[in-house]
Amino acid sequence: MSSYVGATASFKSALSELGEDPLSANYDSMVVGDDVQACEDELARDKAQIPGITTRNNYGKPYSAIASAVTNHLPQNLNIMYNHK
Repeated sequence: MSSYVGATASFKSALSELGEDPLSANYDSMVVGDDVQACEDELARDKAQIPGITTRNNYGKPYSAIASAVTNHLPQNLNIMYNHK
């Protein structure tokens, strides 16, 4: 399930980069879609049925596309203070 962990890490990375490097945030948000697909492929290959992960994958694809579209329209010199935990 390394691809599931990768998708989660890419979303977190995109969020942390949002205020400082929108281009990297955009890239990371697009990588999420690839990680979600890899996770689905792993589940199918292993004939694993894990409903919780399947549900999260179903959300991950559109969220990745939305995040990619939004970060693609951010100015590259965006200087915002974004405090997240």
